[in-house]
Amino acid sequence: MKTTVTMVAVMMMVTVNGMTMDLTGTGRDAPTVYDTNTGMWYSYVVSAAKTKAGEETATMETVQWGGMDFDALSGDFDADGIDDYVAYDREYGYWYIYSGAKEEVLTWGEQWGYSGCEPKVADFNGDGTDDISVWDPASYQWYFRYSAATITKKTKSGKIVQEKTEASTEQVDMSGFRPNVVENADLDGDGVTDLIKKLDWTVWYQYGDDHWNRIDFYMDLESNPTIPTLICEDMNNDGKVDICGYNEANGRWEIFYLKTNQYDQVTYDKEEFYWGYPGTEALPADYDGNGLTDLAVYDTNSAMWWVAYNSQEGYYRSESFQWGYDGTCKVK
Repeated sequence: MKTTVTMVAVMMMVTVNGMTMDLTGTGRDAPTVYDTNTGMWYSYVVSAAKTKAGEETATMETVQWGGMDFDALSGDFDADGIDDYVAYDREYGYWYIYSGAKEEVLTWGEQWGYSGCEPKVADFNGDGTDDISVWDPASYQWYFRYSAATITKKTKSGKIVQEKTEASTEQVDMSGFRPNVVENADLDGDGVTDLIKKLDWTVWYQYGDDHWNRIDFYMDLESNPTIPTLICEDMNNDGKVDICGYNEANGRWEIFYLKTNQYDQVTYDKEEFYWGYPGTEALPADYDGNGLTDLAVYDTNSAMWWVAYNSQEGYYRSESFQWGYDGTCKVK
C-alpha cells in the first residue's frame, strides 16, 4: 500500500522524552525522536483517513517544548485517548503537560520531584487518567502524584453515573530490596498497574495481589554477561503486559508470558529469539494500527528503525527506515 508523506511544521508549546505516541487516538503509534539540544521533536503520523484510491497519507509533525535539561515523556492526562506532551525539568522537578489535540496547557510548572529523580508516567490507580511519579534511586523511594479524574461507571440498575476523584499522593519504600530499575505495568489485566522491580538479572513483580513473584533472565551469562534491559509490553496481545528482557549487546529477547494455573499460582511461558544488533534499543509498539504489538529496535547511532510487523498468524513482514538524525534520541 502506498503512503504519501507531507511535510507539515507544527509549532506548539509542548515537550517530550522517550516513547512512541498515539497522536490520532486510533491506537497506531507514531515513531518519534527528540532533539536533546534544541527541544524539538519529530513525529511520523499516519492519518486515520485514506484517500479515494485507498492510499495512506502521513505528516511529519514538529513540536518544540522543553530544553536541554528536560526529559520528554508522554501520557493521556485528559482521558481523550490521545497522548499528551510531557516535559519534566530534571534539575528542579517541575512538570509541564500540554494537550496537542485540545491545544490546551494541562499542567504548568507543578513541582513533583527533585534533582536526581527519574520521572515515570502511567495510569497507576486505574482510573483512566495517567499520573506522574518520580523514582529516587539514591533512597529507593517512589513518589506518586495521582491525577484528579472523572470516572464513568454503570450501577447495578444499569444507570450510567460519573464519579469525580481528587488528586492524591503516595510514597512507596523499596529500600528493603534496593532495585536498580523500577517499572509499572498491568500484568494481570485488571486495569491497575502492578509494581515491578529489577536488580541486575532478577525481576520481582506483583501479580493479582500484594505478593511478590520472581523470574530470572538467563542471557548467555557466560559468553555475554550483559545485564538485560527491562521491557514491559503486551507481546501476545491478551490484554496483559508481559515482562521482557532485551540484550543490547547482541539483540536477544527473553519474553515471559505471565499466567495463573488451576491452583491460582503464578507461572509463565517463555520465548527467546533475536531481533536487533549491538547498539540498538528495543521499542515494541503497534506501528501499523492493527491492535497487535510489533517488534522494533532503534539504532541510536544511525537513527534507523527496524520493525517486524505482527498479525494473528505471527510476524509476517519486516521493514527498516530512518527517522531522526545525529543528536536525536528515540521517543518510545
